[in-house]
Amino acid sequence: MSTKAIYPGTFDPITRGHIDLAERASQLFTQVVVAIAASPTKQPLFTLDERLEMAKLSLSHIDNISVIGFDGLLIDSVRTANAQVVLRGLRAVSDFEYEFQLAAMNRRLDSAIETMFLTPSERYTFLSASMVKEIASHGGDVSQFLHPQVNEKLVQRLQNCSLTPPEPPRFKPMALLITDECINCDVCEPECPNEAISQGEEFYVIDPTLCTECVGHFESSQCVEVCPVECILVDPERLESQEILMDRFRSLTGGTSAQPLGSRQLDVEATPQIPGRD
Repeated sequence: MSTKAIYPGTFDPITRGHIDLAERASQLFTQVVVAIAASPTKQPLFTLDERLEMAKLSLSHIDNISVIGFDGLLIDSVRTANAQVVLRGLRAVSDFEYEFQLAAMNRRLDSAIETMFLTPSERYTFLSASMVKEIASHGGDVSQFLHPQVNEKLVQRLQNCSLTPPEPPRFKPMALLITDECINCDVCEPECPNEAISQGEEFYVIDPTLCTECVGHFESSQCVEVCPVECILVDPERLESQEILMDRFRSLTGGTSAQPLGSRQLDVEATPQIPGRD
């Protein structure tokens, strides 16, 4: 029986961990499609075309693997590719809760599509594209984690980037809105510490008088991190400073100061599109 699996992710850039999982998947399935998500909200270091090129280069030794790009729901790409299985990697127990939510959502969207989890080889359990970029940005040698030509591209890209952080703008676009791409998945609402998200007539909405983009609670907006379809965006009509958001936090909580409590360490990379963490 011919079975096709789709292996989604941001792959920014593709690492030895990704390659290892793809190699092993190629032994389990007749065909494997590596699907690279555009993920514009993640602000990837490399363009989609560049990531496609690096993935094809890194996986060229595997005969039954193809590489595609997509921008939209993962489930739509699975159907277009005529795949039966979504392949996901689990590096640690901490990945499971997030991956479980995505698998459940995919099953709700199309019950005919199954999700399979693979754990990486022991030597890659710690490896992620985000970690590779972080090390490389500080001058560390990451050549052992990447295809040689991918390593060259990463070093060159980082050399062309300014290492001096830009001056923070006086005003940042902080307030968020939910677009009509919302699928009413119920994932974002319980994550909002200010109860700013509620069910509207057609899809979830955000009350701008309550939204602080999690300032005072977390280091980043939790609803954006968990949204599986990337439908929560910056509202261009409401550009608010950190000071305004902190004042709102204080008025809502009665607090006079706040310490960030941290945030989920999710790479949603999509996800979205549900493209995966990396």
